[in-house]
Amino acid sequence: MTQPQHPLTYFPAPFYDYSHTYNNWVPLFISELHALSAPPAPHFDTERRPTFFYLNHPIRYIKLVGIVISHDIYARKFGAAIGEGAGKLDEELGRTGGGRHVVTLDDGSGHTVEITGDIKHFENLRRGDVESGRVWKVKGSMAEFRSVRNVQVETITVFDEGSETLKEVQFWQEMVKFRKQFMSEPWAVTDEMREEVEKQRQLHIKAERREKDSSLLVEQKQISKRASPKTKPRKTQRRSTEERCKLREEKSRARRRVIANADKSQAILIS
Repeated sequence: MTQPQHPLTYFPAPFYDYSHTYNNWVPLFISELHALSAPPAPHFDTERRPTFFYLNHPIRYIKLVGIVISHDIYARKFGAAIGEGAGKLDEELGRTGGGRHVVTLDDGSGHTVEITGDIKHFENLRRGDVESGRVWKVKGSMAEFRSVRNVQVETITVFDEGSETLKEVQFWQEMVKFRKQFMSEPWAVTDEMREEVEKQRQLHIKAERREKDSSLLVEQKQISKRASPKTKPRKTQRRSTEERCKLREEKSRARRRVIANADKSQAILIS
């Protein structure tokens, strides 16, 4: 790996998406995978782990080509290796209850790496695909177990016998091209990137503020609802209305009786 002449600047995680290496499959030698570094602690984004760095380029997805050295299947229940160079993989699945596969690859760069994955990543492979000497192209994400770097597999391509050398050369050419195009110099952040990140940060703050205000409004409504007096039952309200109607009818009948009595008295006086 190229060593920088000056101290590297590690940019905060919100800038990662503007890097050409963060969201792409980065071709690497296995030795380079082990040489990738993590930035100083204040810049390490724990929410986006595992993220490693070539110079100051953030990398989380890698692809590599190597020769199969060994293949083991570990039972989930016991955590022990069942066997090396297992035969038909779907037969092994019945024995392991869906165990974890570990394949060691070597690309001749001076280091090896373990490729790990569940049965779903290996179930489409033929019996001979995991034999020692077969050449694989692997895509995956990086992780560490007991301070040892490994690859969590996403896809596996097994090169046809007889075409391995040509495929390896094509991969090396792809790696050189990618390196010259995107990774030959330390990564730099432009003013436009800073403005866009600041804009997104302000939008995020506003969204959080709106969400907080909405939560407070809902809480205030709930408090007001609990504090307000309870309304009378509908039956009680209906009963009081009926009583008022009856009272009006009684008053009306009383007025009619008074008027009728007054008419009778006037008629008697006239006669």
